[in-house]
Amino acid sequence: VRHRLPVIPYRQNLLMLMALAALLSGCRNDRNLSKESVIAHLPTKPTTLHPTNGNGAYRELIFQYTQMRLQRTDLRNGELLHPLLTKPPEPGPDSLRYTYQLKKGITWDDSTPLTVKDVLFTLKMNVCPLTDNPSRQSSYDPINRVEIRPEADRTFTLVFDRQHFANSRIFENGLYLMQRSKEDPEGVMTQFSVEKLQNPDFEPDDHPRLQAFMKRFNAGSRGNDPGRFNGLGPYKVTEWQNTNIITLERKPDWWGQDSDLVYHQQAPDKIVFKVIRDNFAAGLALRNSSLDVSAHISLNELSKSRHRAYFRKQYRSGFVKRYGYTYIGLNMRPGLKRDPYFAQQKVRKAIAHLVPVQELIKVIANGRAQRLASFVSPLKPSYNEQLPLIRENI
Repeated sequence: VRHRLPVIPYRQNLLMLMALAALLSGCRNDRNLSKESVIAHLPTKPTTLHPTNGNGAYRELIFQYTQMRLQRTDLRNGELLHPLLTKPPEPGPDSLRYTYQLKKGITWDDSTPLTVKDVLFTLKMNVCPLTDNPSRQSSYDPINRVEIRPEADRTFTLVFDRQHFANSRIFENGLYLMQRSKEDPEGVMTQFSVEKLQNPDFEPDDHPRLQAFMKRFNAGSRGNDPGRFNGLGPYKVTEWQNTNIITLERKPDWWGQDSDLVYHQQAPDKIVFKVIRDNFAAGLALRNSSLDVSAHISLNELSKSRHRAYFRKQYRSGFVKRYGYTYIGLNMRPGLKRDPYFAQQKVRKAIAHLVPVQELIKVIANGRAQRLASFVSPLKPSYNEQLPLIRENI
C-alpha cells in the first residue's frame, strides 16, 4: 500500500518550492516573497546537520536548500538529474570508467570556485574509516580509484572494480559536497588517496594527525553550530535554537540564481522551520494561521480544518504521491523458535489473498492510498504496470 502525503496545506498567497518528503509547490499571487518569510512545520527537529554523519528525513529536508550533490533524483518523475555537471558522466568502453565534468561558474559562499579538489575531498571524507558514518561507507566500495589530470580542475574519472548499473549514479545519494579549503585548510587529507583509505590493511592508528583531524570533524558541534555550516545550496542556516526553530536565509549572490531547475528556486527571502511535535497543536497552529505550510499533520486534523471556511480561504491543501509504502510483515519476531509457517509458497499466497487491503486503506488511510503490486514505486520509470494485484476473492 503506498500512501499519499496526508496533508499539504499552504497559504494561497505564498509560493513554496519545498521538497517535503515528495515535491511540494505552491502558486504565486500578489505577495512579494523576496521580502517575506515562510514558516514551515516540522514534527521533530533533525538530530544533526553534519555533512557526512547522521540520517533522517528532516536532515535531508534542510539539505535540499543548503547543500548540493553532483546527482539527484527528480522526485516528480524519478529521472536522474546532474545539476552540477555539464552532462551525464561518460562511460568508458568497458563500463568501468566514468568521466565527470563540473560546470563553470559554481562557487562557494566566499566566491571560491567548485573544483575537483572539493569533490575528491568529499569522497575521501565519506570513505575514511574514521568518519562516523559506517552505514554509508560501503556505498562507495565499488570505486577502485579516482583519476585526475593536474591541468583539468573540473574533470575527473572514477574507475570501478566491477560493472554495475549503479556505477553511473554513484553520487546520487548522500554525498553532499564540502569545500576542501574551508574544511581542511592544513591539507591533512591530501596525504591519503581514496584507494588507501579504502584498503582493508589501512591502519588509522599509524596516523595521529589524521586522528586529530577526524576527531574535530566528527565532533557534535560540527553538525549543530550554524557558524560551521557551509554548502552550495541557495540558502544558509543562520539560526538553530536548541528549542524549536531552524532559520534559513537566502544567499543574496548565489551562483545558481538564474537557473531554471525547480530545485534551484529560491523565492522566499527566509524559511523558518518550526518544530511542533504534537499533532493537535500543529493542526491548531494551522487553524490559527501561525504556519504557512505543513506536510506532517494527520488526516483527522486535516479533515477537521477543511470543514472551516476560513481555513479553506487561507490555505490550499491536497494529497501528493510519495515513494513510501506500508506493508505487513508476518512471522518476523527474532529470537523465537517456531514452526516455519511460511516456508511453503501456497501458504504465503493464501495469507496474501486473505488480507483485506482495500478495507485497510479505507480505515487506516481514509481511502488516500493506492495498492501496489511491487515494492517499486509507480513514480519510477522502472515500475512494471503489467503486474497484477493479488485478488482478495478467489
